[in-house]
Amino acid sequence: MHRSVVILAVTLLCAAVSAADVAIEIDQVRNASRGEFVDVVIALDNNAVAQELGGFDLLFDHSPYLAFQEVQIGSLPVSCDWEYFTYSFSGAFGIRIVALADMNNGAVHPSCYAAASGELAVITFLIGTNPDIENTFLSVFWRWADCGDNTLSSRDGDTLFLSDDIYGFDGFLHFPKTYDTTLPTSFGAPDSCLGLDKSASLRGVDFYDGGVWVTVNDIIPPVTSCPGNMLVPNAPGECGSRVF
Repeated sequence: MHRSVVILAVTLLCAAVSAADVAIEIDQVRNASRGEFVDVVIALDNNAVAQELGGFDLLFDHSPYLAFQEVQIGSLPVSCDWEYFTYSFSGAFGIRIVALADMNNGAVHPSCYAAASGELAVITFLIGTNPDIENTFLSVFWRWADCGDNTLSSRDGDTLFLSDDIYGFDGFLHFPKTYDTTLPTSFGAPDSCLGLDKSASLRGVDFYDGGVWVTVNDIIPPVTSCPGNMLVPNAPGECGSRVF
């Protein structure tokens, strides 16, 4: 089984603080084979100007040749004792993951608010067996169906951080995507999602697409072939001879 860490790069903006880049990246799983289970990890890379977070709502689509199996909570919200984590289906190949640090009920509260880097979630897929997918890249990419998709909330829940820059991935390199103006889209939240009160929703999250590289699955066992007996004369002036 292959595990690939997905780094979540987010640019977090605060009214009184300069922009600080953070990112959400679905990394590339390499050297995977047909019929194999693979884990794709979504993780947060919260930079030196760390931002405390109170939750996230992530939405992504995946290749039809990747059969979704499950989502497990990542090590970062586990270590911070977050109270809520769930996932649901969105369309034929879409998965939504929602997590909250604090449900505001009871005496138990989170010990931290993801102001560091680490895993947010682990997604398990089963790769299809179609021979046509060998040496191909099976994409896993972010999607926006409405303004609440792919957002991070501040610790107090008073600010929602929307997408900033979006980067696709073609199996070889990342490339920038330009903003779209309508939903649904894979190009990030349009400007209309900022609304009239821009202090409540700010751009600040860079998203990176990823996926799975399927290599050639060599299922033909090797065959050993030995030559028959050979009679070789000795080399001139020697008591023997080399045989190649």
